[in-house]
Parts: sequence; structure tokens; C-alpha cells
Amino acid sequence: MDDSDMPPGWTYCPSTYLQRLPIVALGAVGFVIARVLAVYQLGHVEGRLGTVLPRSGRRKRY
Repeated sequence: MDDSDMPPGWTYCPSTYLQRLPIVALGAVGFVIARVLAVYQLGHVEGRLGTVLPRSGRRKRY
């Protein structure tokens, strides 16, 4: 790694892929959670976890 990539006073470069990977993973998890909740809110599934756990053992309410 070139020393010009590091900010002054830092011992590592904060913009390497190893540093970005946790942020990308959190973004992907947030995206999936948002999609599941949007599908639930639009009424495409009956339960919030309907797409993840289709048979959660709950009884239907009549």
C-alpha cells in the first residue's frame, strides 16, 4: 500500500475493501429487512416473516 493513501496520523487506510466490507454487509441486511417489511405492509404476505418462515406454526384468525 502506498503511504499517500493513508490519512495523516493513521496507521491504516480506512478506505480498503477490508474496512468497507462490514458496512456493505450491514447495508445488504438492511435492504433485505426493508424489502420484507415493505411486502408485508403492501399486503402481499400475511405475516412479517411470511417470506422467511412460511409455516411458523401460527393458526389463522377467522
